[in-house]
Amino acid sequence: MGFAERKVAFMHALSSNEAFVKAVGTRTEVGDGETERSRWKNEDLDVSPPEHRTWRWMDYAGFWAAYGISPGTCADITLPNFVGLLVYWVLTFPLLVVTLPKFRRFVEIESLIMPIAIVGLFIYCMVAGRGYEQKSLSTVGGVYGANLGWAMVSGINSIMGKTSTLVVNQPDIARYAHRRSAVLSQLVALSLCNTVGATLGIFATNSIYNKRGSLVWNPWTLAHDILDHRWGAALFFASGFFVFANAITDICANIAPFGADCMTLFPRWLNINRGMCVAYVLIICINPWYILASATGFLTVLGGYSIFLGPFLSIFVTDYFVIRRGNIDTAALYEPGAQYWYTGGIHWRAFVAWLVAVAFVVPGFATQFGHVLAGQAGWQHLYKFSWFYVVTVAYFALSFAGTREADQGVLEGETASQEASEINDTVDKKV
Repeated sequence: MGFAERKVAFMHALSSNEAFVKAVGTRTEVGDGETERSRWKNEDLDVSPPEHRTWRWMDYAGFWAAYGISPGTCADITLPNFVGLLVYWVLTFPLLVVTLPKFRRFVEIESLIMPIAIVGLFIYCMVAGRGYEQKSLSTVGGVYGANLGWAMVSGINSIMGKTSTLVVNQPDIARYAHRRSAVLSQLVALSLCNTVGATLGIFATNSIYNKRGSLVWNPWTLAHDILDHRWGAALFFASGFFVFANAITDICANIAPFGADCMTLFPRWLNINRGMCVAYVLIICINPWYILASATGFLTVLGGYSIFLGPFLSIFVTDYFVIRRGNIDTAALYEPGAQYWYTGGIHWRAFVAWLVAVAFVVPGFATQFGHVLAGQAGWQHLYKFSWFYVVTVAYFALSFAGTREADQGVLEGETASQEASEINDTVDKKV
């Protein structure tokens, strides 16, 4: 659309209230048998058309690989850092208008430059610390026996907490897969690159610690420390790569899922990209940098992720694979009062399952902030096991309490199941 056409459209939008509402509202297709648009649909809530299914296996692999080795976000905000944050915010805001089917190109660029930056920084750290006396990273002595076992469980829980938000929101990206098999590349890319990234970080931290005696675990802090001793073009480019990769990872992993969730609340006015803009405005208001002020605080937040998001994943998996056995009535998703409307629009059985799972581990989470409880050791152990525990509890709670909530015809009758399958086949043919 050229400038003249845009001007005409703008003037038409101001001609009447109806024209203005239509102009600012989201787009959607009116379905078969509908006389007006559904309040639950827009261009992003509709089934993705073929031209939007652009993500291939290398895009998913590249995204998860870059996510696994991404440096994350800086902490300990100061006035100069806050000014830098605002500059970063302004420079990356235009990325929010890029639709997710086209955003894969940025992911491909990120997956190419991030290994160069990470491996380059690792090599520098290893060379810089060469020849110095080996120092232990532990400041409290060794950990043995049961304490070692619980420390390992806590570490696994933190890693799963780091990934849990993406596991829950992964369908927001998987819906754009060119083929169903394209998403399988994530299994290898995430596990491999997460492990490689953590391993490189441990060795690099230890090497710099041997040379300078400072335990620097945050890549951004390490880059700042290097600049205090030596300026170089290599670090400039590496930091630039980090900034770009951080923006792409944040948009795919955090901003886009928020945009999708926000869109479902106001589908008439918000699509995914508009919801992403809402998220970017809220980012400045919630001061997220405080959670990274220390490694301990960072791990505590990661563990908290698993407490609240783990049950969601369990509920999703249980509902689709166990209770519904893969049967989804696509048409009913957009119909108020249909089977997915549940009780007044609230799926209370799923909420109870989530609440039961969370309630048992919140006391242990509270002890991480200095609260003293009766039987504190037991609560702490339960908290460290929270990822596995909440998934198990939510699974059984939903299996036994939530089965009768679904439409019985779809779940129990072959005729109804066949009917649901025919609806889904019709959708597949349309796209």
